[in-house]
Amino acid sequence: VTVFPWNHPVKQDGFDGLFLSSGPGDPQTQCRETITIIKSGITSETIKPVYLVLVSDIK
Repeated sequence: VTVFPWNHPVKQDGFDGLFLSSGPGDPQTQCRETITIIKSGITSETIKPVYLVLVSDIK
């Protein structure tokens, strides 16, 4: 597992899968740049697993 900061570019061939967590706040209003970066690394040509943990899932 390699941990990257929120604004690190996602290179299509540089990962086997993504493990994401939302952190506090609303990602639609507070994380637009991060969402754009993640979308740029995920294409239909590079299908890889993505696991998302939302803060509300952790109890």
